[in-house]
Amino acid sequence: RVIAHLVAAKDGNKYTFNLATETDSLGNYSFSNLIPGSYIILSIPFNRDYVPGYYVFNDFVTLKWRNATKVDIGDELLLDTIVIKHKTRHGLLGIAHVNGTITEDKGVIGKSGDHSLKTGTPLAGAFVYVVDANGEIVDYIFTDDLGNYELTDVGAGIYTLVADKIGYIGFEQTITTDYDKNINLNESFSLMQQPTAVKEDIVIAANTEVYPSPIENSATLIFDGIEGNSNIIVYNLQGEQVAGYNFQAVNGENQFNLNFSDLSSGAYFVRVINGKNVSTVTVRVIR
Repeated sequence: RVIAHLVAAKDGNKYTFNLATETDSLGNYSFSNLIPGSYIILSIPFNRDYVPGYYVFNDFVTLKWRNATKVDIGDELLLDTIVIKHKTRHGLLGIAHVNGTITEDKGVIGKSGDHSLKTGTPLAGAFVYVVDANGEIVDYIFTDDLGNYELTDVGAGIYTLVADKIGYIGFEQTITTDYDKNINLNESFSLMQQPTAVKEDIVIAANTEVYPSPIENSATLIFDGIEGNSNIIVYNLQGEQVAGYNFQAVNGENQFNLNFSDLSSGAYFVRVINGKNVSTVTVRVIR
């Protein structure tokens, strides 16, 4: 199953819009009737030997939506050329159970995962999974309409319980299971909404990309522009500007060299402001 989540509409209006489809026997899929804008793509294999996740350009899926590649969809473009790659699940299975309920915390005080905040509405569709000490996924599930989840294949040991949902602050907690006292754990918590750190584009410019991806030290930004001064700004996930450039664009295709050598590993936003055209792409830096 492949789900397209709209995170910023091209017309600047606010929509709650998700569209799901399924792959055919060859793994192909396509969408139609999408609202033009910026999307995050979630892919969930029916075969549980593979780990679900969010699409990342030219890489395996990521487990956290904040690290996903945003895909800009215009009036004519369909998502039938996006290649989604999944890793095989290698975590050792067991018989311990971890279950609970996830709700939405709408309070103004508190933090995501606070166990005292359980009065919110049930949060359906949250991605809940358990990671072992080697970073391997042991078991995973998505919460049901009542916000409930149950993981049934967890072994004995120390693990990290993670919950992630687009538009919310992620939750992580260390858990310990054994086949004596802790074979059945109940972990219920709340997630707080997390608006996108960088304000989404009102006008999304076409054909903006950064390559290679992921990035080690430098990369090339390519965008279609109009003649005149342009601003290129790099933000971290907290919305803080970490680099900025002025660039004299020409009509048509423009190329600009980005230097990431002073930035630590992680995800960043690259924003291009060229006249009335504004676009933002997500990039990853690895060391």
